[in-house]
Amino acid sequence: MALMLLFFTGCVEEYWPEMDKYESVIVVDGLIHNGEGPYTITLSRSARPDKPVFNGVANAQVSIHDHSGGEVKLTAMERGTYVTPPEFRAEAGICYQLQIVTAQGERYASDFESLPEPVGIDTVQAVVEYHTDPRGYYVKPGVQFYVSTEAAINDSTCFYWRLTETFEFHADFEIYYVFDQGILREMLHRDSLRVCYRTLAIPEIFTYNTVNMNSPALVHFPLNFTDTESRRLSVRYSLLIDQYTVSQKHYAFWNSVEQQNNGQGGLYSTQPFQIQGNMYCSSNPEQPVSGNFTVAGHTAMRIFVDPPIGVNYYYPECTIDTSAMEEFYSIRSYPPLSWPVYATRDENGIPALPNQSCMDCTVSGTLEKPDFW
Repeated sequence: MALMLLFFTGCVEEYWPEMDKYESVIVVDGLIHNGEGPYTITLSRSARPDKPVFNGVANAQVSIHDHSGGEVKLTAMERGTYVTPPEFRAEAGICYQLQIVTAQGERYASDFESLPEPVGIDTVQAVVEYHTDPRGYYVKPGVQFYVSTEAAINDSTCFYWRLTETFEFHADFEIYYVFDQGILREMLHRDSLRVCYRTLAIPEIFTYNTVNMNSPALVHFPLNFTDTESRRLSVRYSLLIDQYTVSQKHYAFWNSVEQQNNGQGGLYSTQPFQIQGNMYCSSNPEQPVSGNFTVAGHTAMRIFVDPPIGVNYYYPECTIDTSAMEEFYSIRSYPPLSWPVYATRDENGIPALPNQSCMDCTVSGTLEKPDFW
């Protein structure tokens, strides 16, 4: 989980917590909502800030209970990951509780939390802007995303956003040759590995509320900024905005995580482990627990963005130099574990062997086009 694993370096006085108390503390990251499932609960053990590793908790019994006595048991997937049955869907107005029993017999539970009515997204806008580098060295162009919500029923409504980006990108060169199974041959479909897609969860956390506002709706609230220092905006970009309506308790938790992880001071500006979630150890009240079981109303909207016009792009592009041409003549010496090895030609038709990612986009993406593309 980000709040436990993320650490920053910089010209600040470092704070190292007393790890004896927090070694092997269970970390819970769970979210259910009124949208389609299945929902995922992640269980892990805490790691030292200077050695951030994911230590998933296996063989636990994980279940979700409602206030009327209903129970849903989750299925263990990969280590530390538990998912609800596909047919389970949380409902607004129902109270839910998470219960966990570890293989060692430790029992953990959340408070019962009522699922709020979701607030809809009115619009999402993509605006070309120029932002100053965090260190103030230069100004970089990019696309700033803004969300506006529909009016909420309650004057004091709390929001929490998670964002997922998907983008299309292209390799710089076509493939003219392939060395595989000890044989060098010409490539029949030169552009077959040139167009790829990549989907990533945006790590930043975004929260806000309508407390003390004139209207229970947000207008033009800034979310993430995507700059031109990568290939994200080079062909086509899509942002999925998942908007969650949460209680003030959940808002306080995620706002604290936002301040700790997104602020310039990061881990060292606020002492970790002081962010209190809604989980507790029912078998040993003195045992600390980290994380939160979030129950939320959910709405979503996806936006597509074409490459911004009139801005400069600063991502590195592949070039063919003398060394790439010379490397081509050693292609037959590449070991079997590296096969297939692809090569291209320069503008004069001279064979060359640059970095594989210059021709094979699957080095950092997938050929499978998303269903929504």
